Amino acid sequence: SGGLVAGTRAGFAYSTWPLMGDSFIPRGLYAGTPAWLDMFEDITTVQFNHRIFAYLLVILIGVFATLVYRSGAGGHARLAVVLLVLALAVQVVLGISTLLLHVPVPLAAAHQGGAMLLLTAMLFAGHVVRKQ
Repeated sequence: SGGLVAGTRAGFAYSTWPLMGDSFIPRGLYAGTPAWLDMFEDITTVQFNHRIFAYLLVILIGVFATLVYRSGAGGHARLAVVLLVLALAVQVVLGISTLLLHVPVPLAAAHQGGAMLLLTAMLFAGHVVRKQ
């Protein structure tokens, strides 16, 4: 989803957070014909989907971290989860900062790099937790 935001330059469309302009769900969402094409071409829909994906990741990683901690998993699993939550926090801060500061290139590049860090942390945490 981040590649679509960068490719369509959707990050420039709404530089507000948590609202997109004056509402959480912006006007004109999926208004194109055909509507499914908006997921790839309409900057409002692309940015909205990116935000929803980020919110979903925060929820899912939060649930995962809670379950791992409550399970009594060992030190390596707990460390992997801490690293995952840290990577998520960095990515969220980078994403919101990039948006609010009107997409400065170094910050946008750091946000894209943060996506790779977060993916790596997710894979690592999944691997370590599964082994235990």
